[in-house]
Amino acid sequence: MSNLESKQFNDSTNNEHIDKFPEEPVVDNSRRGFLKKLAILGTAVALGPVISKAEGVISKEKNMTPEAFIADQVQKIKDIISNKRYEKVKDNAYLASLLYYSQRFLSETTDPSRQHFIPEKIMAEVKSLITPDFRAAYLGYLEQVTKDKERLKNKKISSKEKVPLQKFSFGKGENHKDAVDLFTHEQAPIYAIGGGIVMVADRGWKPNDETSSSSMRGGNTVIIFNYQTKEFYRYAHLKEVAVEPGELVLEGEILGTVGHTGKNATLKGHGQHLHFEINKYLSFSHSNKSLTADELKVRLQRLQDTA
Repeated sequence: MSNLESKQFNDSTNNEHIDKFPEEPVVDNSRRGFLKKLAILGTAVALGPVISKAEGVISKEKNMTPEAFIADQVQKIKDIISNKRYEKVKDNAYLASLLYYSQRFLSETTDPSRQHFIPEKIMAEVKSLITPDFRAAYLGYLEQVTKDKERLKNKKISSKEKVPLQKFSFGKGENHKDAVDLFTHEQAPIYAIGGGIVMVADRGWKPNDETSSSSMRGGNTVIIFNYQTKEFYRYAHLKEVAVEPGELVLEGEILGTVGHTGKNATLKGHGQHLHFEINKYLSFSHSNKSLTADELKVRLQRLQDTA
Protein backbone atom coordinates (compact mmCIF):
# COMPACT_ATOMS: atom_id res chain seq x y z
CA MET A 1 0.00 0.00 0.00
CA SER A 2 1.39 3.41 -0.95
CA ASN A 3 2.02 6.18 1.61
CA LEU A 4 -1.06 8.04 0.36
CA GLU A 5 -3.20 4.92 0.56
CA SER A 6 -1.95 4.15 4.08
CA LYS A 7 -2.63 7.70 5.28
CA GLN A 8 -6.10 7.77 3.78
CA PHE A 9 -6.98 4.34 5.14
CA ASN A 10 -5.67 5.15 8.62
CA ASP A 11 -7.66 8.38 8.59
CA SER A 12 -10.78 6.42 7.66
CA THR A 13 -10.46 4.06 10.62
CA ASN A 14 -10.95 7.02 12.95
CA ASN A 15 -14.44 7.47 11.56
CA GLU A 16 -16.86 5.87 14.01
CA HIS A 17 -19.09 4.68 11.15
CA ILE A 18 -16.44 2.44 9.60
CA ASP A 19 -17.12 -1.29 9.76
CA LYS A 20 -16.25 -4.38 7.80
CA PHE A 21 -18.15 -6.11 5.04
CA PRO A 22 -20.73 -8.51 6.52
CA GLU A 23 -19.36 -12.01 6.66
CA GLU A 24 -20.31 -13.90 3.52
CA PRO A 25 -21.67 -17.44 3.57
CA VAL A 26 -19.11 -20.19 3.99
CA VAL A 27 -17.92 -21.31 0.59
CA ASP A 28 -17.15 -24.98 0.03
CA ASN A 29 -14.20 -25.12 -2.38
CA SER A 30 -14.11 -28.91 -2.62
CA ARG A 31 -15.16 -30.76 -5.76
CA ARG A 32 -18.43 -31.61 -3.98
CA GLY A 33 -19.00 -27.92 -3.31
CA PHE A 34 -18.18 -27.08 -6.92
CA LEU A 35 -20.72 -29.59 -8.23
CA LYS A 36 -23.34 -28.41 -5.76
CA LYS A 37 -22.96 -24.79 -6.82
CA LEU A 38 -23.12 -25.77 -10.49
CA ALA A 39 -26.24 -27.84 -9.83
CA ILE A 40 -27.92 -24.93 -8.07
CA LEU A 41 -27.14 -22.65 -11.01
CA GLY A 42 -28.52 -25.22 -13.41
CA THR A 43 -31.75 -25.44 -11.42
CA ALA A 44 -32.00 -21.65 -11.29
CA VAL A 45 -31.64 -21.50 -15.08
CA ALA A 46 -34.40 -24.05 -15.47
CA LEU A 47 -36.83 -22.56 -12.93
CA GLY A 48 -36.08 -18.89 -13.49
CA PRO A 49 -37.31 -16.45 -10.89
CA VAL A 50 -38.90 -19.12 -8.71
CA ILE A 51 -35.66 -19.78 -6.79
CA SER A 52 -33.36 -17.07 -8.10
CA LYS A 53 -31.47 -14.84 -5.66
CA ALA A 54 -32.59 -11.30 -4.83
CA GLU A 55 -33.68 -9.28 -7.84
CA GLY A 56 -30.53 -7.16 -7.74
CA VAL A 57 -28.52 -4.63 -5.82
CA ILE A 58 -30.43 -1.70 -7.32
CA SER A 59 -34.17 -1.25 -6.98
CA LYS A 60 -36.37 1.76 -7.74
CA GLU A 61 -38.74 3.07 -5.09
CA LYS A 62 -42.36 2.45 -6.02
CA ASN A 63 -43.78 5.30 -8.10
CA MET A 64 -40.42 7.16 -8.12
CA THR A 65 -39.85 9.08 -11.32
CA PRO A 66 -36.56 8.61 -13.21
CA GLU A 67 -35.53 12.14 -12.24
CA ALA A 68 -36.25 11.47 -8.57
CA PHE A 69 -34.39 8.16 -8.70
CA ILE A 70 -31.32 9.84 -10.21
CA ALA A 71 -31.40 12.59 -7.57
CA ASP A 72 -31.77 10.00 -4.80
CA GLN A 73 -28.81 7.94 -6.00
CA VAL A 74 -26.65 11.01 -6.52
CA GLN A 75 -27.33 12.17 -2.95
CA LYS A 76 -26.53 8.71 -1.56
CA ILE A 77 -23.22 8.68 -3.42
CA LYS A 78 -22.38 12.17 -2.23
CA ASP A 79 -23.07 11.13 1.37
CA ILE A 80 -20.82 8.07 1.07
CA ILE A 81 -17.96 10.09 -0.39
CA SER A 82 -18.20 13.14 1.88
CA ASN A 83 -18.42 11.02 5.03
CA LYS A 84 -15.81 8.49 3.84
CA ARG A 85 -18.25 5.63 4.34
CA TYR A 86 -16.07 3.16 2.45
CA GLU A 87 -18.00 0.20 3.83
CA LYS A 88 -21.14 1.51 2.07
CA VAL A 89 -19.63 1.48 -1.42
CA LYS A 90 -20.63 -2.15 -1.93
CA ASP A 91 -24.27 -1.18 -1.39
CA ASN A 92 -24.22 1.23 -4.33
CA ALA A 93 -23.24 -0.44 -7.59
CA TYR A 94 -23.11 2.91 -9.40
CA LEU A 95 -20.36 4.18 -7.11
CA ALA A 96 -18.53 0.84 -7.11
CA SER A 97 -18.58 0.87 -10.91
CA LEU A 98 -17.25 4.43 -10.99
CA LEU A 99 -14.28 3.28 -8.94
CA TYR A 100 -13.66 0.54 -11.51
CA TYR A 101 -13.87 2.49 -14.76
CA SER A 102 -10.86 4.14 -16.36
CA GLN A 103 -10.76 7.93 -16.64
CA ARG A 104 -10.90 7.69 -20.43
CA PHE A 105 -14.02 5.53 -20.36
CA LEU A 106 -15.75 7.83 -17.87
CA SER A 107 -15.06 10.84 -20.06
CA GLU A 108 -16.57 9.09 -23.05
CA THR A 109 -19.60 7.47 -21.41
CA THR A 110 -20.64 10.57 -19.45
CA ASP A 111 -20.46 12.86 -22.47
CA PRO A 112 -23.88 14.56 -22.78
CA SER A 113 -24.36 13.09 -26.25
CA ARG A 114 -23.98 9.56 -24.85
CA GLN A 115 -26.11 9.79 -21.71
CA HIS A 116 -28.86 7.52 -22.99
CA PHE A 117 -29.59 5.61 -19.78
CA ILE A 118 -30.07 6.35 -16.08
CA PRO A 119 -26.74 4.81 -14.95
CA GLU A 120 -24.81 7.13 -17.28
CA LYS A 121 -26.72 10.16 -16.01
CA ILE A 122 -25.99 9.26 -12.39
CA MET A 123 -22.29 8.75 -13.07
CA ALA A 124 -22.06 12.05 -14.97
CA GLU A 125 -23.41 13.85 -11.89
CA VAL A 126 -20.84 12.45 -9.46
CA LYS A 127 -17.74 11.46 -11.44
CA SER A 128 -15.91 14.66 -10.41
CA LEU A 129 -16.20 13.56 -6.77
CA ILE A 130 -14.01 10.49 -7.40
CA THR A 131 -10.75 12.20 -6.49
CA PRO A 132 -7.36 10.43 -6.55
CA ASP A 133 -7.34 10.59 -2.73
CA PHE A 134 -10.77 8.97 -2.42
CA ARG A 135 -9.90 6.22 -4.90
CA ALA A 136 -6.61 5.48 -3.11
CA ALA A 137 -8.27 5.48 0.31
CA TYR A 138 -11.08 3.19 -0.81
CA LEU A 139 -8.74 0.67 -2.41
CA GLY A 140 -6.60 0.78 0.74
CA TYR A 141 -9.73 -0.01 2.75
CA LEU A 142 -10.66 -2.78 0.31
CA GLU A 143 -7.19 -4.32 0.64
CA GLN A 144 -7.45 -4.41 4.42
CA VAL A 145 -10.94 -5.92 4.33
CA THR A 146 -9.74 -8.57 1.87
CA LYS A 147 -6.84 -9.48 4.17
CA ASP A 148 -9.23 -9.76 7.12
CA LYS A 149 -11.42 -12.12 5.13
CA GLU A 150 -8.41 -14.16 4.06
CA ARG A 151 -7.51 -14.75 7.71
CA LEU A 152 -11.10 -15.45 8.70
CA LYS A 153 -11.75 -17.91 5.86
CA ASN A 154 -8.24 -19.36 5.69
CA LYS A 155 -8.22 -18.50 1.99
CA LYS A 156 -5.44 -16.65 0.20
CA ILE A 157 -5.74 -14.87 -3.11
CA SER A 158 -2.70 -14.68 -5.37
CA SER A 159 -1.61 -13.59 -8.81
CA LYS A 160 -2.48 -17.02 -10.24
CA GLU A 161 -5.03 -17.11 -13.05
CA LYS A 162 -7.36 -19.65 -14.63
CA VAL A 163 -9.44 -19.56 -17.79
CA PRO A 164 -12.83 -17.91 -17.26
CA LEU A 165 -14.57 -20.42 -19.53
CA GLN A 166 -13.85 -24.08 -20.28
CA LYS A 167 -14.18 -23.48 -24.02
CA PHE A 168 -14.35 -20.22 -25.93
CA SER A 169 -13.30 -18.44 -29.11
CA PHE A 170 -12.55 -14.80 -29.83
CA GLY A 171 -14.77 -14.72 -32.90
CA LYS A 172 -13.97 -12.63 -35.96
CA GLY A 173 -13.01 -8.98 -36.06
CA GLU A 174 -12.59 -6.62 -33.12
CA ASN A 175 -15.64 -5.23 -31.35
CA HIS A 176 -13.89 -3.35 -28.54
CA LYS A 177 -10.64 -1.46 -27.99
CA ASP A 178 -10.28 -2.41 -24.34
CA ALA A 179 -12.40 -5.54 -23.88
CA VAL A 180 -12.96 -8.94 -25.46
CA ASP A 181 -16.05 -10.99 -26.23
CA LEU A 182 -15.50 -14.67 -25.46
CA PHE A 183 -17.91 -16.72 -27.54
CA THR A 184 -19.33 -19.91 -26.07
CA HIS A 185 -22.71 -21.53 -25.44
CA GLU A 186 -25.21 -19.84 -23.13
CA GLN A 187 -25.53 -21.19 -19.58
CA ALA A 188 -21.86 -22.21 -19.61
CA PRO A 189 -20.31 -21.73 -16.13
CA ILE A 190 -18.10 -18.66 -15.73
CA TYR A 191 -15.01 -18.97 -13.53
CA ALA A 192 -13.03 -16.23 -11.78
CA ILE A 193 -9.89 -15.61 -13.84
CA GLY A 194 -8.25 -14.25 -10.70
CA GLY A 195 -9.07 -14.10 -7.00
CA GLY A 196 -10.25 -11.05 -5.12
CA ILE A 197 -13.20 -9.39 -3.45
CA VAL A 198 -16.51 -8.83 -5.23
CA MET A 199 -17.29 -5.14 -5.71
CA VAL A 200 -20.36 -5.43 -7.95
CA ALA A 201 -22.80 -8.30 -8.48
CA ASP A 202 -25.76 -6.98 -10.49
CA ARG A 203 -28.24 -9.80 -11.05
CA GLY A 204 -31.65 -8.24 -11.69
CA TRP A 205 -31.35 -6.75 -15.18
CA LYS A 206 -34.64 -6.15 -16.98
CA PRO A 207 -34.76 -4.89 -20.58
CA ASN A 208 -37.31 -2.15 -19.88
CA ASP A 209 -36.07 -1.03 -16.46
CA GLU A 210 -33.10 1.33 -16.50
CA THR A 211 -32.75 1.04 -12.71
CA SER A 212 -32.29 -2.75 -12.76
CA SER A 213 -28.52 -2.66 -13.32
CA SER A 214 -25.59 -0.28 -12.92
CA SER A 215 -24.91 -0.93 -16.63
CA MET A 216 -27.83 -1.15 -19.04
CA ARG A 217 -25.43 -2.20 -21.78
CA GLY A 218 -23.65 -4.80 -19.64
CA GLY A 219 -26.73 -6.25 -17.94
CA ASN A 220 -25.97 -8.64 -15.10
CA THR A 221 -22.39 -7.77 -14.22
CA VAL A 222 -19.69 -8.88 -11.77
CA ILE A 223 -16.62 -6.81 -10.85
CA ILE A 224 -13.81 -8.20 -8.67
CA PHE A 225 -10.72 -6.43 -7.28
CA ASN A 226 -7.42 -8.23 -6.56
CA TYR A 227 -5.17 -6.21 -4.24
CA GLN A 228 -2.19 -8.44 -5.06
CA THR A 229 -2.17 -7.49 -8.73
CA LYS A 230 -4.03 -4.17 -8.35
CA GLU A 231 -6.38 -5.36 -11.08
CA PHE A 232 -10.14 -5.27 -11.52
CA TYR A 233 -11.89 -8.03 -13.48
CA ARG A 234 -15.26 -7.28 -15.08
CA TYR A 235 -17.66 -9.91 -16.46
CA ALA A 236 -20.85 -8.82 -18.27
CA HIS A 237 -24.04 -10.21 -19.90
CA LEU A 238 -24.41 -12.97 -17.27
CA LYS A 239 -27.62 -14.96 -16.93
CA GLU A 240 -27.25 -16.17 -13.35
CA VAL A 241 -24.93 -14.54 -10.80
CA ALA A 242 -23.62 -16.78 -8.02
CA VAL A 243 -21.67 -14.30 -5.87
CA GLU A 244 -22.47 -11.34 -3.63
CA PRO A 245 -20.80 -7.95 -3.07
CA GLY A 246 -18.16 -8.34 -0.37
CA GLU A 247 -17.60 -12.04 -1.04
CA LEU A 248 -14.03 -13.32 -1.27
CA VAL A 249 -13.40 -15.59 -4.26
CA LEU A 250 -10.36 -17.48 -5.50
CA GLU A 251 -9.30 -18.04 -9.10
CA GLY A 252 -11.35 -20.81 -10.69
CA GLU A 253 -14.43 -20.37 -8.51
CA ILE A 254 -17.82 -20.12 -10.21
CA LEU A 255 -19.21 -16.61 -10.62
CA GLY A 256 -22.32 -17.41 -12.66
CA THR A 257 -23.41 -18.50 -16.13
CA VAL A 258 -23.20 -17.05 -19.62
CA GLY A 259 -26.33 -15.23 -20.77
CA HIS A 260 -27.45 -12.36 -22.99
CA THR A 261 -28.50 -9.67 -20.53
CA GLY A 262 -27.81 -6.02 -21.33
CA LYS A 263 -28.90 -3.87 -24.28
CA ASN A 264 -25.90 -4.88 -26.39
CA ALA A 265 -26.22 -8.65 -25.95
CA THR A 266 -29.95 -8.71 -26.62
CA LEU A 267 -29.44 -7.43 -30.15
CA LYS A 268 -29.92 -10.03 -32.88
CA GLY A 269 -26.77 -12.10 -33.27
CA HIS A 270 -25.05 -10.56 -30.25
CA GLY A 271 -25.65 -13.21 -27.57
CA GLN A 272 -23.76 -16.38 -26.68
CA HIS A 273 -20.69 -14.66 -25.26
CA LEU A 274 -19.05 -13.33 -22.12
CA HIS A 275 -17.89 -9.71 -22.23
CA PHE A 276 -14.63 -9.48 -20.29
CA GLU A 277 -12.40 -6.57 -19.22
CA ILE A 278 -9.43 -5.92 -16.95
CA ASN A 279 -8.56 -2.51 -15.52
CA LYS A 280 -5.28 -1.87 -13.71
CA TYR A 281 -4.93 0.54 -10.79
CA LEU A 282 -1.83 2.69 -11.19
CA SER A 283 -0.58 3.62 -7.73
CA PHE A 284 1.72 6.40 -8.96
CA SER A 285 -1.18 8.33 -10.52
CA HIS A 286 -4.05 6.90 -8.45
CA SER A 287 -5.99 6.20 -11.63
CA ASN A 288 -7.22 3.18 -13.58
CA LYS A 289 -6.01 2.06 -16.99
CA SER A 290 -7.77 -0.44 -19.23
CA LEU A 291 -5.91 -3.35 -20.81
CA THR A 292 -6.31 -3.31 -24.58
CA ALA A 293 -8.16 -6.01 -26.46
CA ASP A 294 -4.85 -7.30 -27.85
CA GLU A 295 -3.33 -7.52 -24.36
CA LEU A 296 -6.37 -9.40 -23.11
CA LYS A 297 -6.29 -11.85 -26.03
CA VAL A 298 -2.62 -12.68 -25.47
CA ARG A 299 -3.23 -13.27 -21.78
CA LEU A 300 -6.33 -15.38 -22.30
CA GLN A 301 -4.77 -17.37 -25.14
CA ARG A 302 -1.85 -18.25 -22.90
CA LEU A 303 -4.22 -19.47 -20.20
CA GLN A 304 -6.24 -21.43 -22.73
CA ASP A 305 -3.11 -23.10 -24.12
CA THR A 306 -1.96 -24.22 -20.66
CA ALA A 307 -5.37 -25.25 -19.31
